[in-house]
Amino acid sequence: MKKTGPARWVPSMKQNSNALRHLGLWLLMGGVFLGVFYWGNVTSQDDEIVFREFAPRFWKEAWRSLILIFPALLTTLLLSSLLGVIEWAGRASLVAKELAQRQGRLWHHWLYALPGSLAYLASLMASLLAALPPFLLGIFFIRTAHLDTVHCQNLSYGILCLSLFNLDYFYRRSRQKIEEAYGAPHVLFARSLGLSEREIWRHHILPRIVRDNLALVRELLPHLTVESIVIEITFSYNGLLHSAIQAMRYGNPAGWYYLAFAVLFFVLFLSLAGYLCRVAEDHVCPAETIGK
Repeated sequence: MKKTGPARWVPSMKQNSNALRHLGLWLLMGGVFLGVFYWGNVTSQDDEIVFREFAPRFWKEAWRSLILIFPALLTTLLLSSLLGVIEWAGRASLVAKELAQRQGRLWHHWLYALPGSLAYLASLMASLLAALPPFLLGIFFIRTAHLDTVHCQNLSYGILCLSLFNLDYFYRRSRQKIEEAYGAPHVLFARSLGLSEREIWRHHILPRIVRDNLALVRELLPHLTVESIVIEITFSYNGLLHSAIQAMRYGNPAGWYYLAFAVLFFVLFLSLAGYLCRVAEDHVCPAETIGK
């Protein structure tokens, strides 16, 4: 008898049509944005404002904002993974510590207590950093590293501020999702059937973790976008939103239009990022297959 593997989830025609409709709507809105941006103009106070004149500066500053937001997100993911490894080592050390204590090996008892202490300190530090607003973290780096915020960009410090501020939130939410995945009924049933922890991790836990973390990324991106304005102002880093707010503060009416285009750009950017994350979530672990 031929052995068959687990059935693959195939998206329905309705789900495919919904995805195509959302993508088509985004392309339509993107086309409208580019059309107005490159071919639109407005007359105000006997002065004609041609929007395409914004283009060289607009795209340059948009790129500068994106290279602040995405590396900050990636750094948050990497630091969260590192914090998870430290906590895993701390939990493993507690088990080894109890075993050493029962066996009367006091020297080993204190040795195993060290990883647990490091895990506690790392978690405490992440919580303290999350309690500080990004501009306070920025001021700390400026004062301690003697940064020049007039002539220098200090992009790496801005990325670090954003990632440290969001580290505790992302890590605790991710850990909560992992604990929920391990406590799911289908995982407990698979363990009762004698499946190895490696198989349970590969087929039941990992896809769920990837999906849940992609959902957390969707939650985090709007926060990073707003927080990037604070970092741009703190470090005098001329990103798109910071530049748009500066332009709006002056009496020139072009500043308001520049701000409007900046907001629309980030609305389109965040909606596209959310759409791509949802597509990746359904590809890795569709919602209909969770618990099966």
